[in-house]
Amino acid sequence: MSQSKIITWRKIVFELKTIGSNPFINMFGIAFPLFLSCVICRSIAGEVSDTQLVREATTQVFLSIGTIIPMATVLMGYAVSHAIEIEKEISERMSLFGISIIETILNRILAQLVYMAGSFLIYFTVGGLCGYILAPDVRGVIIYTLCIIVLTIILFVLGHGISTLCRKFGLTYFVAMVIYFAIMIFSGLMGISYEQFPKWMRAVSKLSPVTYMNQSDYVKAWLGNSYNFGPIVQAFLFLMALTGILLFLAERRERRISA
Repeated sequence: MSQSKIITWRKIVFELKTIGSNPFINMFGIAFPLFLSCVICRSIAGEVSDTQLVREATTQVFLSIGTIIPMATVLMGYAVSHAIEIEKEISERMSLFGISIIETILNRILAQLVYMAGSFLIYFTVGGLCGYILAPDVRGVIIYTLCIIVLTIILFVLGHGISTLCRKFGLTYFVAMVIYFAIMIFSGLMGISYEQFPKWMRAVSKLSPVTYMNQSDYVKAWLGNSYNFGPIVQAFLFLMALTGILLFLAERRERRISA
């Protein structure tokens, strides 16, 4: 089968409709991060008098809380929906019509990325109109976009691995929710910053790329200033390796069940 037949706009649109029809994704993947960012930024603006410091702080708030969008949409949303499909044996039915799991996954990844693009367009447009976001450097936009794309793909594979291993809606929802809140807590998105963590929590939090996107100096990358990318790259590589192992175990179990 040719690549053009494996990936088509029609299939991507179908997956987009599936994503958009999920009220959980629209609520916690777009509305909640936007509402939370605006509330925090309004609070900062009322406490700090220096306009430049306020704009830098509110920009960082939008950059860091923006990471919740792929976590809620992909890690939670996709993992749970795929678990439901496994329970209903939808993948097996699709294979009867010649639609392979690889074909489905590729179109779903692209649909998730398109949905991410639309979500962040709304997110940053509202933030910009409210005056909470400093104008970025072109390099800053590219870097942030790449980070979100890589994070989205990693979370997609992670969600796929979790649902394939758990194979039940309830268990998948529980595991995905635990990982979701664990990332938020250890990345400093739950009100306690990295600097306030005990030593052992800092060691764990360094393994998450979201931690570095949530730190105050990440705004330097957004503005095109000097920024050390070493730690965040290492965190991405670690998360990729961990996700790859999980996917390997999930596919191994899938083959055993199919056999």
